[in-house]
Amino acid sequence: MKKRLSPQEKKELAYKRDHYVSGGESRHAFRKNWPKKKAMLNQKHRHRSDEMLHRLEKLGDFASIESSAIEATADQLRKADPREKLFKWGVHSLKEYVETNQKKSEDRATHNRRNRELITKRCTDLVQALERDSDSPRARTFLREVELGGGWGWDFSMFLRWYPEWRPRLQKAWSAVMRVREKAARRQQNKETQKHRAKLLRKAAQNRGKAH
Repeated sequence: MKKRLSPQEKKELAYKRDHYVSGGESRHAFRKNWPKKKAMLNQKHRHRSDEMLHRLEKLGDFASIESSAIEATADQLRKADPREKLFKWGVHSLKEYVETNQKKSEDRATHNRRNRELITKRCTDLVQALERDSDSPRARTFLREVELGGGWGWDFSMFLRWYPEWRPRLQKAWSAVMRVREKAARRQQNKETQKHRAKLLRKAAQNRGKAH
């Protein structure tokens, strides 16, 4: 009677015997494409065989075939299976497949952690720079990138999703920057209005002088 394997033994056996193919395709694509590749190769072999047989049929009789110089055709027909062979590359066992996926997962986690640390540092430094002096070089660069639609929008959206407690500080700093900009815009507008009014007064005075 065949020995019944335990779950652990079945798993160990699967690790050794089961294999996956990752030759530039997903497993689902490979399952569909491999039969097509085999069918195309068999079709190529049939066409080549039919072509060689047709060349012999043109010779007519057995004597002509025997004295024919078509050595390649004779050699090909003498072989038991002259088909080309398909090769699978990227084949590895289930154990190797699992270990590779685990390593990729660990590398991805490490990359995500480092990326989060980098985004967190950049965003906190910029919020603090806005709070200290909204006219500093770093603050001006940040504001210019935001106005131009740079990548800071995505960084800050992720940062605020991770640390929502920073949202009030950013809103407060941004409101202060907007108030300073609005004041500067009003001052500039007042200057332009005064210049325009002075220009109109000078023109009116010149017109009165010409009239007298």
